Amino acid sequence: MLDSETERFFCDLAIPGIRGWQDTPLGAASAWSETLSLAVRQMVEAPIPVCIAIGPQQRLIYNPGFAALIGALHPRQFGEGLDRLNALLTERLFQATRFPLPDESEAAVFFVWDQDGETPATPPPGSDSAILPDALRVAAQDNRLCVHYQPQVRLTDGAVVGLEALARWRHPTLGNVAPDIFIPLAERTAQIGRLGVWILGRSLLDFASLGLPEPMRLAVNVSPLQLRDPGFADQVARCLDDAGQIPKRLELEITETTQLGDDPQVAHALKALEKLGVGLALDDFGTGYSNFAALTKFRFSCLKLDRTLVTGLDDERNQMLIRSMVGMAQNLEMDLLAEGIETEAQANILRDLGCELAQGYLFSPPLPFGEIRDWLDAR
Repeated sequence: MLDSETERFFCDLAIPGIRGWQDTPLGAASAWSETLSLAVRQMVEAPIPVCIAIGPQQRLIYNPGFAALIGALHPRQFGEGLDRLNALLTERLFQATRFPLPDESEAAVFFVWDQDGETPATPPPGSDSAILPDALRVAAQDNRLCVHYQPQVRLTDGAVVGLEALARWRHPTLGNVAPDIFIPLAERTAQIGRLGVWILGRSLLDFASLGLPEPMRLAVNVSPLQLRDPGFADQVARCLDDAGQIPKRLELEITETTQLGDDPQVAHALKALEKLGVGLALDDFGTGYSNFAALTKFRFSCLKLDRTLVTGLDDERNQMLIRSMVGMAQNLEMDLLAEGIETEAQANILRDLGCELAQGYLFSPPLPFGEIRDWLDAR
């Protein structure tokens, strides 16, 4: 329970204490504090309509976006008392808020300081980040956020087996903002939940309108932070219902850098999605954090080879590695899909190695909805 007294150091900074943490292991306390922090974030993010007078007879209803800046510490991490606690939290909160925001009263950063005391990396300088968070919040409403689609094909006959949905954002003054900028930005400014649901819902509606036959599927990328939301599986189910699609037509792509077996909230979400019947793909497989153990815990439908393996196909060791992955995928009854195919030579080598599925510019770049519809009709 929260202590009856809460230390307040600034007008917008409060430090509540939680009884019983002294005897709780760091790992369990970290997971519990993150659950509590997510619940607080959801309450803070709840829309609060504000009526603004813009003329004698005119009123504007505005829903400002709010988020919470949250840090968590186990008692063992500050053995010197309250002053030490204040210093540690102030340092970490300052590091988080170095990320410039347009209006601190309307947008703040959410993060949980993990048991190792690490904080998220700050964005690179010169990235125009001072104006991006607020712009991202309204991008979907202004139709500046959209979804492009890249086909996935079978290498043996060139048949299209699915589409991958890829978010795109065109800023009115900055132009096209790369996904590797605005997706981490959305994660850092507590917008990834709303953004992810919008992308999923929009892409499912587009996919439904194409009327593609089974077993063609739609692949959508998922942020690790979405998987830590206890209600994520329910959000996916609602998006499927709204689009009139059955779960097996959807495949959620999870990056291999997500430590799937080490996070109980992520594990719970994956089990819930499994139960729902949604396909799960392990993206960027073959580099970064090894999730081989996760392949035995969760029922993945697809492994997506990292594009660095494809660019190194002239290396015999890379070919041996891919051949072994082909055998592993077959034994586990999973598809194996290679990303980043740009040449016929790459496609031929992968086909000879036993890789059945691929996507890349050789077949088609990611296309807006109207263009992918025409591309599919032309085939």
